[in-house]
Order: sequence, then C-alpha cells, then structure tokens
Amino acid sequence: MNIGKELEKIEDEERVRQIRDSPHILHPAGGLTDQFVYEPVAPGKYVYRTIDGEKSFADLQIIYEDEKEQKHPHWFINVKGERWYFKDKPSKEFLFDFPSFEMV
Repeated sequence: MNIGKELEKIEDEERVRQIRDSPHILHPAGGLTDQFVYEPVAPGKYVYRTIDGEKSFADLQIIYEDEKEQKHPHWFINVKGERWYFKDKPSKEFLFDFPSFEMV
C-alpha cells in the first residue's frame, strides 16, 4: 500500500466534495445575487457590481472534478476573491451583441 497515493486520493475526493457542495447559483446570461449583479460582456468575460459599489471584470474559469481526464467540469467566476459557480455551462455564443469595453 502506497501512503502517498492514498493521501492524494483522499485530497482529490475532498476537493471534489467541496466543489459539489458549493452552491451553483449563477445563470450564464447574467443576473442578481444578494452580493452582486453580473452580466456577460464577451464570451468568457463578465462584469459585476457588488452591493458596496465595487465594479470589476471577472473571467470565466473552469475546474474539473477529474483534472487528469478533464471530466465533470464546473464553471465559475471570482468576485472579490470568492468563487461563484454557474448552474449551467455558459454559452460561447449569445443572441445579442455585446457593448464595447469602453462603454462598460
């Protein structure tokens, strides 16, 4: 029995459990939470404004439950250092045109 491999397996299981237990509440087309409002401004990029008035951009990120095989993806953005997960896969194409970054 290899203790290193067992520890790695336990750490992977804990990481997956944390991902699955995190609330997946964001809608890919934008929305409002109790902490911030967010909207897509380009494929893979969101703009947000927090309840205390902070405005910024957030890049769409992805994490896999199985990093080696890249299976079971979860999409998220970081808002003020906290991960917020999407409940569905964000689209690469939208039915509307995005405003220019200068306008945003």
